[in-house]
Amino acid sequence: MRTSSVGFGDFSGQTFHLSGLDRSGNSLSVVIQQSSTSQVRIVESELDLGTVFCPQPTPNSSGFSGSIEASGSLTATENLLLLRAVEIPPNTFGFFFVGTEAVDTIVSNERLCVGGNIGRYSSQIQNSGANSFNEQRISIDVIPGNPGTVPTPGSTFYFQYWHRDVNSFGIPMFQFTEAISLTFQ
Repeated sequence: MRTSSVGFGDFSGQTFHLSGLDRSGNSLSVVIQQSSTSQVRIVESELDLGTVFCPQPTPNSSGFSGSIEASGSLTATENLLLLRAVEIPPNTFGFFFVGTEAVDTIVSNERLCVGGNIGRYSSQIQNSGANSFNEQRISIDVIPGNPGTVPTPGSTFYFQYWHRDVNSFGIPMFQFTEAISLTFQ
C-alpha cells in the first residue's frame, strides 16, 4: 500500500472512492480524503481483499448470482474499508451485514453464509439503481452486532449482502450474494 499527501483545492471533510486499473493493468482502489489543513490523503490498494466463499445456487433476476468485493485497507486504525455488491438486480434495495462465523444455512433456497454474532448495516439501505451494484464505506471502529465488536489485529469477520428481488412469476422475494471473509491487521 502507498500513501501520499498533496495540496488539492477545497473539498474539506469529503471522501471520494474510485476504483479501476492502474497503468500496468493492476486493479486498485483509491480513497481520497481532505483534512481541514488542506492535505489530501490518497490510499491505494488492490481490489481483491479477503477471501470470497459460499456462492449462491440460483441466479437473481439479472441472470447472475450476486457477488461481493472489498477494497481499501484492513488496518482497523485507517478505517478505509469499502464493500461492493455487484451483479445484483437493477433498482432494488439491499444492505450489507456481518458476522463472527462462517456458516452454510439454506434460507428460502438461498445460502446464508454469515453467522455467530450478526450485525446489520440496515441503517444504510441503498438502491442499486440502473448500474446493478451497491457500495458502502464500512466504518470499522466498531463492527455491529449484539454487542458490537472492535476489530483487533488477526480478528476475522464475514460479510454478505441481502437484497430484494422478484422471481419469474413477479412475486417479491429476497436473495443473498456470496460472502467474503476479512481478517484485520
